[in-house]
Amino acid sequence: MTATHLILHQYDISPFSQKAQKMMGLKGLAWHSIEMPLIAPKPDVEALTGGYRGTPVLQCGADIYVDNWMIARALDHFDPTLPRLNRQGALQAAGGYAWSERFFMPLLQTAFATYKDQWDDDFRADRQQVFPDVDFNTLAVVDPERRSQVRAFVSAIAAQLTSSSDFLNGDYPDGWDVHVWGMCWMIHSALPDLIPVVNAFPAVA
Repeated sequence: MTATHLILHQYDISPFSQKAQKMMGLKGLAWHSIEMPLIAPKPDVEALTGGYRGTPVLQCGADIYVDNWMIARALDHFDPTLPRLNRQGALQAAGGYAWSERFFMPLLQTAFATYKDQWDDDFRADRQQVFPDVDFNTLAVVDPERRSQVRAFVSAIAAQLTSSSDFLNGDYPDGWDVHVWGMCWMIHSALPDLIPVVNAFPAVA
């Protein structure tokens, strides 16, 4: 596959964009990047995807793949050699995706609490529209319950890792490793209050 085939529409500060980049890097695929806007309106993105506005979006010619679940399946189709991102099968892949979404929520709320006072009105309005169930006015940076949730997720990851492998499901990385890496990337790059939680588990840190 040549470098002209894959185009990732994304913005770098998103952990989901970072996961897509990591997946392509693990498979050694060349790709181009187009930076999409952080907030609506996103007319070019929505025209490309048929209304989807999230990040990332993978383009291969006229074919469009939205969200990392579909992107991982597409990358395995383009390049079936190891490491296969969904090599554990469709059910395991779906479970990993759902698990990572649950892990993401306390991180998302921590990010909102940490940075909401730095947002301009347009950015805040956009995020409130995208996440209507989040009460931005009551979020606290330090929240014992949220911290406990993160610790539980990281503890489960550490328990899965063994001394014989650096990866969650054997000798090669797969989608589960990418999901975990993306969440740890988010913590280390943007959520300093949660870094000690990860560092308490050396196998994950």
